Amino acid sequence: MVELIDANSKELSELDFLIDKISRDKNLMKLANNYLGKVSKIYNRLSWTTVCNSESNWREKEHTVSFHYDVHDYGYVYAFFYLTDCDKMSGAHELILGSHRSKSFKHLITSVNKFSENELQKYYSIKQFKIIEGNAGCGFIEDTSAFHKLHAPKTKPRLALQIRYH
Repeated sequence: MVELIDANSKELSELDFLIDKISRDKNLMKLANNYLGKVSKIYNRLSWTTVCNSESNWREKEHTVSFHYDVHDYGYVYAFFYLTDCDKMSGAHELILGSHRSKSFKHLITSVNKFSENELQKYYSIKQFKIIEGNAGCGFIEDTSAFHKLHAPKTKPRLALQIRYH
């Protein structure tokens, strides 16, 4: 049995039920199980970025718009789905391909988990930086132990569904 971690409540609303159904989709579960070995937990979250053109300090606090990598567990993978159209100006996701497997010693031991693009370009090829743009409904799977960030929405709000498999 896979445990669903519902951050909102014990009672599932209609939206929660739909999100739970999506997160347990046989194709997503197969991909996650193939990557992790066996999924034991699922965590769902709607990420709604409604404010455009806000101060950088607020953005960094509320949404990670600097490159960083996640450390949730020993094994996890995310499925992301854009629920609004997303491009570089409206909340697209960016990652550094292969960085989940290869980090400099400095990046592993520092207590700071946010890095500038210029700093990371000293270690990774510009060809490894990938912005994932897409229309509403576009989805992708990522090991977020790779360096990644959100491009802060400037022209319109962003809504995305995040599903974390452990």
